[in-house]
Amino acid sequence: MLASLRKRLFAVMALLAAVAGMGYSQQDLCKVSALIDPRNPVPGEPIVYIVQVDCPSLQETPLVQPPDLAPDSGLSEFEPAGTATQIQVINGQMRKIYEFRYSFAASKPGEFEIPPATVAADGQIFESNRVRFHVSQTPQSSSAELPPELNNLVAPPRVPEAPQLEKGLFGKIFILPVIETTQPLSGQQILLSYHLFIDPEGLKSARLNPGRIRGTGEIQVPQLKEFLKEELYGLPQNLRFEEQIINSRRYAVAPLYQVAVTPTRTGHIVIEPFRLPLRFGLIGAARRPSLFDSPFDDLLLFDPFDEEGITVTAQSIPLELDVQALPKPAPPDFCGAVGTFTLSASVDKDHVTANEDVIRLRLVLEGEGNAAVASPPSLPAIDGIQLLEEPKTSTSKKVNNNKLVTSKTFDFYLRATRSGKVVIPPVSMTVFDTKNYRYESLKTQEITLTVAPGTNTSVLTALTTATLPSPTSPREPASVPRKELRYIHEGELTLEDSQVNARETLFLALIAAASTAIAVVSLIVSVVRRRRMQDPYAYKKGQAYRKFVDRLNSLKRSAGTNSTAFCEQIAEVLREYLAALLRGEPSAMTTEEICNGLAERNVPEEKIVQLRQLLEKCDSARYAPIAYSQSELMELLEKARQIVEETSACD
Repeated sequence: MLASLRKRLFAVMALLAAVAGMGYSQQDLCKVSALIDPRNPVPGEPIVYIVQVDCPSLQETPLVQPPDLAPDSGLSEFEPAGTATQIQVINGQMRKIYEFRYSFAASKPGEFEIPPATVAADGQIFESNRVRFHVSQTPQSSSAELPPELNNLVAPPRVPEAPQLEKGLFGKIFILPVIETTQPLSGQQILLSYHLFIDPEGLKSARLNPGRIRGTGEIQVPQLKEFLKEELYGLPQNLRFEEQIINSRRYAVAPLYQVAVTPTRTGHIVIEPFRLPLRFGLIGAARRPSLFDSPFDDLLLFDPFDEEGITVTAQSIPLELDVQALPKPAPPDFCGAVGTFTLSASVDKDHVTANEDVIRLRLVLEGEGNAAVASPPSLPAIDGIQLLEEPKTSTSKKVNNNKLVTSKTFDFYLRATRSGKVVIPPVSMTVFDTKNYRYESLKTQEITLTVAPGTNTSVLTALTTATLPSPTSPREPASVPRKELRYIHEGELTLEDSQVNARETLFLALIAAASTAIAVVSLIVSVVRRRRMQDPYAYKKGQAYRKFVDRLNSLKRSAGTNSTAFCEQIAEVLREYLAALLRGEPSAMTTEEICNGLAERNVPEEKIVQLRQLLEKCDSARYAPIAYSQSELMELLEKARQIVEETSACD
């Protein structure tokens, strides 16, 4: 949508430029050309697409529309990488040469062709030449002596300051991506991790000091635009290395990033490389003291005074995924969970009293996959059991042996209505099993309850069997008051004159004022009740919004104390308001149900994506190894406020 809008805007501006530029001679026309750098790239290597515009005495900056690249072409989207201008004077005539740069990368080797770029300049529309180039296989240098386990998994580093070092550093510093599978199914959640690998001896042979590493602050984390993502391990402030030996070769390995991703479409998807620029000191070179000196290696801090060093950009290879669609047709009771799961059931008590005790039936769906998206199962009709309310749900996540294990709990609250043995039959949920590649119905074991008669049975029986007088039976005549009754007063009542003192006057005034106040309060209550009856949803929505604002303000004052609790409270407050907006129960609505409800209320898709990302970030805070800063917490708070204001306007 954004690309289409950009094209229309470019077309309009180009047309205006063409109208304004009528009358230029042929010799004044601009020359437009395109090229790439480097000319022989490898997969994952950053490539710069350059459009050069050579114009005489150009009054305005040219407008450039880079070509569109097909999603399945093996080339990533163009990202703006800056512009440059040169002015030349030849034979007294001034010319301007503009350069427009765009970065991209190839995900695989082969032959590629970039269509012409379109340029509006000097009132004319121009097209550049096509660019054809070859992407070679990633070089497997014999000097690197890569372990067989790492073949085709290592990308060469980039050293802009000393390109001759790139070949010598191949296999000695790189980022290794670890993904559960490259052929996930639609809706399948998979774990993606990135690790920095350094060969200390290999760096020393290149005169780089592995004992002193600093980040430049220009880390490029894959954006994962075509995935739903949940960060489990964010970028660390400090690198924590551990030794790992692969095929007798020693590496220092540090975790960088871990995220759970779920593809949002089927087909071919490319995950762009992870890039991490690192500043190494040179062995034997003097280094002047810096105000930024620290006993720890800070990944996110760049030291501008570190002049005796060199920047090496470690990078990962791009990952290509082939996302498969689920088989059709799906069973009607498919709950939406994709992975390998188990289903269990339990009750909090199996000896209960009829019509008195409340029983909690807990179902737990757990396994490798995204159990959080599973819809609640339907309980079969059970003789002697009454369902009191819809199930309460909760979710949890953990990483076990590089596998993401999630669970979703459904709590049903029941009551036995008769004594004796009552059997809760097996409950089933249908999932898609990625191991056996088929839909499978998971079933729990049946549960037997021992139900004792209620202790108030006799009372209930007495109440239900009591004989009431028949409305048609003749009434007995009223008896005459007995003579033993003594009357308080006989004869006429007379009011004696008395003088009312000041205290009694004050008392009467207070009674009158109280009566007036009660009347005013009653009027206000009646008005509020009338408004509530006229539009109860609007009334509840207004109450929920005021409560939301109050809680956000209280959260703002507590920012910086405990980031985990702070994020959990943001998610709780946001869920409560959205559940009120959607007329649901906050504890029973999943993120997916909230997003679907907002979509039905015509909330824009980008707002729903922002909401989902905010909830996922808050939910993942408890798994992050580092705490959020106060500025990050305030940013989350502001995003929550914006989401509520924008979604409430779309009702």
